Amino acid sequence: MRAEYLLADSSPKLAGLVAKNSQFFGLDNGKRWSVVECSDFNILGRIFNGENVEPVLRQRKNIGFNMVRGFTRYDIPLIGKLRLEDHPDLYDRLPDAIQLINNHGLYVELVAYTEVDDPNHWVRLGEALQPVRNVVLLEFANEWSINKDHYHHVHPDNYQPIQGIICSHGSNGSGSIPVRPWWNYETAHWNAEFEWWRKVGHNAMEYSEVDCDDWYASHVPVLSNEDPRYPDNEQSLIHAYDAARGAALLCAGSCFHSVHGKNSTLWEGLELNAAIEWSRGAHSIDLGCQSGPYVHRQDLEGPNDLRVYERPVENHFCIAKIRK
Repeated sequence: MRAEYLLADSSPKLAGLVAKNSQFFGLDNGKRWSVVECSDFNILGRIFNGENVEPVLRQRKNIGFNMVRGFTRYDIPLIGKLRLEDHPDLYDRLPDAIQLINNHGLYVELVAYTEVDDPNHWVRLGEALQPVRNVVLLEFANEWSINKDHYHHVHPDNYQPIQGIICSHGSNGSGSIPVRPWWNYETAHWNAEFEWWRKVGHNAMEYSEVDCDDWYASHVPVLSNEDPRYPDNEQSLIHAYDAARGAALLCAGSCFHSVHGKNSTLWEGLELNAAIEWSRGAHSIDLGCQSGPYVHRQDLEGPNDLRVYERPVENHFCIAKIRK
């Protein structure tokens, strides 16, 4: 591992999350913030099964990630399982599991519906999370447009956001507008998209344009929370860096998706190097740039660039190049 890119390991008390009326999240201490997330779908399953996940959480935090994205009730091959019939105390134990993750300096984004067809899960999940509600994001459904045929008792139109928790109505398939009407934030996926590393920041930003009246714009933070999976679907370290840098400049943040992130085990090899580059790209943007307007800097684009984006702010360097 290239240790020069690692951040110091610490376990600070996390400030509360705030979904401002803008394209970005913030913290309740007034500081700017950007999501630097990684897929850890099975993190709760491993915790509930009594497995030692601390090496995984330390790795994620030390590399520079500040949030993990996990599933809640599921039994999925190559990922893992967390079933209510195996853990009837699941909702009671959930705050302690979140606290374990928080103790490593990591926020949590949870997905309610990935497989289970229980109409009461959403409300029970929201009630269980009240003790830790200021350090979690809660997403209703994962890729609803693809998975909706699996559900007979659940439909997004029949639900409301949970009071006191920052909630997303969920994602649709790759490249699709998120599930609407929007709630407190939105989630977008770019798994198989042409020039995906450009769209992670730019196209997610377009979903949340705050300075236009188009129906297309939600005026809430949009998080690109699933992108091509490393290393089997993508191998480019340049794409990893540029995707995360562009997202930190333009939208609410990004998520590093990986093979070992599916079952929440340690990254290794090219996957690990890509995670390091993702974090390095995300942390390379001065968050003071968030206050600047969006500009497409065509005048700066060279033959090796797809796009050059800027949010001009005095005394800040706020340019992200998206390379080919």
